[in-house]
Amino acid sequence: MEDISPVSVNCTTPKTGKLSRSEISMEAHRSDLLLYLNCKTSQDITPRMSAIDTNVEDVHQVVDIPSLRRIDLASIHESVVKLSFAVDGQTGVGSAFFVIIPDSPYEVIFTAGHNLYTDAQTFTTEVTVLLPNPNPMSATPISIPIPPENIKVAADYMQDPTNYEADYGVILLPWNGKNPRRGFGFKMTHAFSQLRGEARISSYRDITLSGRPVISAGPILVHECTENQLVYKATTEKGNSGSPVWIPDDTDEIAVVAIHARKPAPGSMGSRGSQLSPKLLREVYMWAGLDTKKKIRAQNTSKRYPVVPPPSGLYMTFEGTGFARLQRGNGTEVDVLPAQVASVGGIKYALGLGKQWVKFSIEDQQAILVNNLVEQCLFTKQTMNNPLIHPHIVYIALEGGYKLRMDGSKFLPHDPPNCLRSGISMTTGHDPFTFEPYIPFTPFVTQTPHDSGHC
Repeated sequence: MEDISPVSVNCTTPKTGKLSRSEISMEAHRSDLLLYLNCKTSQDITPRMSAIDTNVEDVHQVVDIPSLRRIDLASIHESVVKLSFAVDGQTGVGSAFFVIIPDSPYEVIFTAGHNLYTDAQTFTTEVTVLLPNPNPMSATPISIPIPPENIKVAADYMQDPTNYEADYGVILLPWNGKNPRRGFGFKMTHAFSQLRGEARISSYRDITLSGRPVISAGPILVHECTENQLVYKATTEKGNSGSPVWIPDDTDEIAVVAIHARKPAPGSMGSRGSQLSPKLLREVYMWAGLDTKKKIRAQNTSKRYPVVPPPSGLYMTFEGTGFARLQRGNGTEVDVLPAQVASVGGIKYALGLGKQWVKFSIEDQQAILVNNLVEQCLFTKQTMNNPLIHPHIVYIALEGGYKLRMDGSKFLPHDPPNCLRSGISMTTGHDPFTFEPYIPFTPFVTQTPHDSGHC
């Protein structure tokens, strides 16, 4: 038995018979991310079916780090914290920092793995976060003891503490959902770029008071960096492990790019930090309780032009190809990942499929798979006009006012349930929309032997 139905989608308007343009929104529904079809009358846009080379984006782009014009020291001092912990009865000191992780029930503190896990493959004890005292007249920090269940260390590092690229971990603090999240922003695209310029480290030393981290700086050694490790020529010392390595980003923004972890390797002048790569962030998202596994499903939300999707659902799939197509009854599971977070507002997401990424090519009117995360992969979740009624439904909004579109009108009544059709595009729209709730209805239909999927 399969959850499928041979019902086709007819995305035509009753009076004109023209294909309609549709916008897409998303809803978290069980394990699926449901994309909803919103139709309105207009001239149809036919996607150009061009040959797509998924290796075009293989060359890492060069990012010249801008000069630091001004810095919000108060924000940095609030985001960087001091750690204390015990190893075999001896007190140790390290650094750590808040990073904004959206959609999480926690505030997340990043640090070096060896602050939390020893070379003897045991956890450190008495882990305490030392926050600056809000009373400016007091030098006594606010101490927050951390229970063991709120301490997470990279699986690769726990298996092999000499794997310095995986020398990272996090501390989870329950978030009350009301106060603004503290911390640095980040761009996952930095991990796919050659960063040229100066990096900075905000860190604590043994004698540094909480709330007064010290800043050091030095050039990034591009030729020594790896996929998961950043190398930079900056002065570091005991107590700095777990510090944020950050760079200026645009005029008034900074972004964290790595977690400082190690002194220079033999023969090198550069200190080493675990880069905020997709590998690291995926593990952090798992620890932080993010539900990232989704399927893309369409549904009409227009009251003016009612369009009935198939009861089994209309999904986006990458089955057997490097570009997206539509399928009824099932689709490709993707990761919906926060990929760019500004420290003050602004969150963009990306769709990951294994080690590849979905790029929204407006020029080709296609969603295609590429090997490197680039700006064209990023989108925002644009909420509906009534977000309180449907808090999980959003549009996939792209740059330039474009939105992702799913058009099921190319399906024919005789198509088998697993037939694949084109219908993905990017379109603009400025008309007001109305919405209606989705009422699921999915009959169980037995697939017959002639349902081959070739159509």
